[in-house]
Amino acid sequence: MASVFDPEYQQSDEDSKLVAALERLSHVFRVLLWDQGKALRLSPIQIQFLIFLYYHPPEQCRVTELARRFQLTKPTVSDAISALESRHLLEKLRPEQDRRRIYLRLTPEGEA
Repeated sequence: MASVFDPEYQQSDEDSKLVAALERLSHVFRVLLWDQGKALRLSPIQIQFLIFLYYHPPEQCRVTELARRFQLTKPTVSDAISALESRHLLEKLRPEQDRRRIYLRLTPEGEA
């Protein structure tokens, strides 16, 4: 049975070519995140969270939402968020109307 991961099949099937191209692009993105992360002493997921928080309002930035979007467990997200918070790159907000909710927002250091 042919597979989209078979190099010979990739040459003959358009969908397989697309899958292979996306796989290569994903690899490049991961390498770039690792390189940036090393320089800043951040993990790739921490960098992805900072990018996400930069482009989304705090109301869309909750641990549950990050876990869903990045397909991670809530404890994994919480650990990464705690590390970013300890470095003063983000802060947690509790709205007055619902103190149970916690929103995440970049600090000025996190935006830099």
